[in-house]
Amino acid sequence: MGRPLCLRPRLMAVVSCIPPGHRVADIGTDHARLPVYLLERGHAEVVIASDIRQGPLDRAARTIAAHRLTGKIGLRLCDGLAGIAPDEADSVVITGMGGDTIIEILRDVEWIKAKNLILQPMTHPDRLAAWLLASGFREPRRLEVSEGRRTYFIFHIEESKDDEQGQRHSFGA
Repeated sequence: MGRPLCLRPRLMAVVSCIPPGHRVADIGTDHARLPVYLLERGHAEVVIASDIRQGPLDRAARTIAAHRLTGKIGLRLCDGLAGIAPDEADSVVITGMGGDTIIEILRDVEWIKAKNLILQPMTHPDRLAAWLLASGFREPRRLEVSEGRRTYFIFHIEESKDDEQGQRHSFGA
């Protein structure tokens, strides 16, 4: 068995936004470092690791196997949230993608507003933040994390806001 994973500050900040015991979907998982960390430490109940390409899922499977977690982390080959059912996750993590890509993933998924959402855009964080607000999400809690020479912005949204009539705002700004 591999040594327990240690995460860099960026992903540790993501972990700090996930309540213990949550079911987590890691969208665009790549090496599955976050899912492995969450299960090794008993922080998450269930973790789904998804990616749009087979190569990253193969890397994820190798990381999972090295930590003897095969069968304990669900691997999904899917585009964004297309392969994730609303009742499978309490927290949804989307990290390491451009802000515009994150918007495209979230745009038509109404159920996402009821989830604990952690987003870490690599580009266009201001564009993503503006879109979230225009689309009816609550003002995200913003975390700034320095790693080496780079500063990462993480947006944490615990729940969506409702308008005065109690209706959900619609997606698609």
